[in-house]
Amino acid sequence: MDKQGRTALSYAAYMGYLKQVQILLTAVPHSAFISNKDKSFPIHQAVLGGHISVINLLLTSSRFLLNAIGQNILHVSVLAGDLTSVTNILNSIEVESLINQKDEDGNTPLQLVKKLTLVNDRDKSLVLRLRFLLERAAKGLKSIPIDDYLYQLLLHGDLNQVCQIILDRRLELNDLICLEDGCNILHVAVSMDQPLLVVDLLRRNCDTLLYLANYKGDLPYHSAAKACNLQSLKALLEWPNISVDACRTLNDKGNTALHIAVFNNHPEMAKYLYNKCPQAAYCLNKDKICPLFLAIKTWGESDLVDNMIDGLEGNTQIQTDLKDAKSIVHMTMFTRTKAILKNIIVKAPRLMDSFDSKGRNPLSYAAHIGYVEGVKLLLDRHPHLEFKRDMDNDGSFPIHQAVKGGQVKIIKLLHPKICLLNSNRQSVLHVAADSGNTNVVRFLLKLQKFKELLNNSDDNGNTPLHLAVKGAHYKIVCQLTQEKHAIGNSTNKELLTPRDLFENYVQDPCQKVPSEKQINLMDLMLKRVQGEKSLLSERIDDQGNSQKQTKTKQTESTKYNTSLSLDGKLKLTNKERANTFLVVATLIITVSFTAAFTPPGDYKGDTGVPTLIRSPAFKLFIVCNGFAFLFAVISALALIIGMIVEKLTDITLFLGGLYISVGILCMLLAFLAGSVDVQILSLMKPKDSRWKWKGWKLFDLETKEFFGSRDVKFVDDMFPFVSPDYANINANFSDIGEDIHVDFANFDLGYDDNGAHGSEGANNSVERGETVSSATTPRHNAADRRGAGDPPVPARDFS
Repeated sequence: MDKQGRTALSYAAYMGYLKQVQILLTAVPHSAFISNKDKSFPIHQAVLGGHISVINLLLTSSRFLLNAIGQNILHVSVLAGDLTSVTNILNSIEVESLINQKDEDGNTPLQLVKKLTLVNDRDKSLVLRLRFLLERAAKGLKSIPIDDYLYQLLLHGDLNQVCQIILDRRLELNDLICLEDGCNILHVAVSMDQPLLVVDLLRRNCDTLLYLANYKGDLPYHSAAKACNLQSLKALLEWPNISVDACRTLNDKGNTALHIAVFNNHPEMAKYLYNKCPQAAYCLNKDKICPLFLAIKTWGESDLVDNMIDGLEGNTQIQTDLKDAKSIVHMTMFTRTKAILKNIIVKAPRLMDSFDSKGRNPLSYAAHIGYVEGVKLLLDRHPHLEFKRDMDNDGSFPIHQAVKGGQVKIIKLLHPKICLLNSNRQSVLHVAADSGNTNVVRFLLKLQKFKELLNNSDDNGNTPLHLAVKGAHYKIVCQLTQEKHAIGNSTNKELLTPRDLFENYVQDPCQKVPSEKQINLMDLMLKRVQGEKSLLSERIDDQGNSQKQTKTKQTESTKYNTSLSLDGKLKLTNKERANTFLVVATLIITVSFTAAFTPPGDYKGDTGVPTLIRSPAFKLFIVCNGFAFLFAVISALALIIGMIVEKLTDITLFLGGLYISVGILCMLLAFLAGSVDVQILSLMKPKDSRWKWKGWKLFDLETKEFFGSRDVKFVDDMFPFVSPDYANINANFSDIGEDIHVDFANFDLGYDDNGAHGSEGANNSVERGETVSSATTPRHNAADRRGAGDPPVPARDFS
């Protein structure tokens, strides 16, 4: 023996030395029955080593040998957690005696596996597989792995070839399994969506596999539902002699095939399963969930859901069972489907007494989530729910749940019963102050009934002000302390006033400290209602400096007034901002509206056409001014809506400020564009008094000429965008006292080839009552109008 007390054969078997084992067995056959120092035998060592070839060599002669504690090779392989060794032993020999044999502690191999499930450090999936294999072996079934070749044959539906291989190996179809998940051949067939293969297997005496589950406890029905293979599922359930209760069979999670179909959002399969077995719609899994609950959550209002609810009518036993499950009524509230709720109220009235996981009845849940239609419907059909306590820790009523959820609309429906107290003797004002719902507190304080509830104490002696201070809800503290009837000196059972609770809260390092502004505000408001100095003044008083004390009092007085204004701002800040924005928007509307009808440069006489209408800057002015007016109007409308609808105040204030900002930017651009236009107009006016503009026409008052050579070149070069209107040329120049009729229908101004003016007639023949025609005036192009040394000027067309 070696140092560990093992014989030579035991050592070779443990190490897996197959040739050495064969030599030793040939030379000394009885060595297989010689035990080691620990009373184990070579076959036990081979199992511990996990050497299949050595195990098979020793199996025929020494399979019944027991170790020191009476365990056979199956016990040893289970404890070793060797799935391969267990499978090999179960498939190699008749194992009925080994399966049922007990050790000295009275454990069979199967019982040993069940105990291993309680051990935390063992692989749960491995233990589950071991248990599955041993349970099959206890039923007389072998576990032959489905290899890749067999899997491919099954995938193509070639069952004849599979059967031939099985016969060659002297096996049966029922022995084939997948070691990975424990699925038998029927599981595999339905998962592949091979309905013809399923029927063929059932014809070959594989119907016993319908009741054999895999590792997860799934029967072939569950596998077909998980794979969403409706035709394979129909082939299983329509096989002769199949019980209808097969649809109600549960897997390890307690789910039926109908559960799985609804989980997978397969309405056609769910409808088939419900028609096959309507009772399956009300089966509960381990989470207390029925398929009807899942269907309401998944599909809402549908024909299948209506049919399931109709099945509850008159069935008091099912309704009673569903009261202890996850409530379908609460799920209906959650999905807010009024039609389903009406149907449940009529068909299953017993479910109105159900509770959810937090102990809330249907009315309390609807009140908490703010489902107004559901609350009205329940109050109309089941008014007793308003006085039914929840099964939560506080013993709340529906109105308390509405307060916790901050649902003011629901509170208005329930407020005639507003004096109800929960199991802690807390009113709705206590609950609102404790939960920090500012809007609810504001609404409740408007009701006259709360003048007497404002200072009421609960079982712990806390008033609503105590609870608000405990939760550091500074807005609620301000609201409560501003009430005339508020008492700040009341003490709870711990003899603490709200001010004491505030000091403890601020000094507690474990508490979330509010901002300095909030601390000062709460301190000042509590001082006001209690008639004492604030913490700030007390700290300064301790210094003993009278001069500083005087200044502190003045500062305190200022801060006190500031606190009131700060508190006012908490309520009026948005209103003040909205008013300011509205004033700015009104100013923008007024200015932009006025600018639209008084454009820069004024109009052309009485025509109503702006003088600078052809200027690009003027067009920019018109566009920007219009946008400024538009954005200001939108902003004003949004701010007015925000003042009317309180819930929209924040978003309308944001939009109002945004549109005002854009409007101001547009006004800036309009101002710049208008300024440019005005400057251009001023440049177009000649400095010499002898020249005068008539519309777009320049006239020499001395020589009585239109467009003298010097000024025509000035206008042409400085203002190329100006195009005089020669079509409307008959003008009455009343300022010079003479009527001059000019015909410029085909008139062209220019210079001759020598740089002089093109025609004496055009310059000098404009007489009183005479008409100048372009027929006597030679035409010149733009190049001829240039002076000597001037750069080339592109030709311009004045027509």
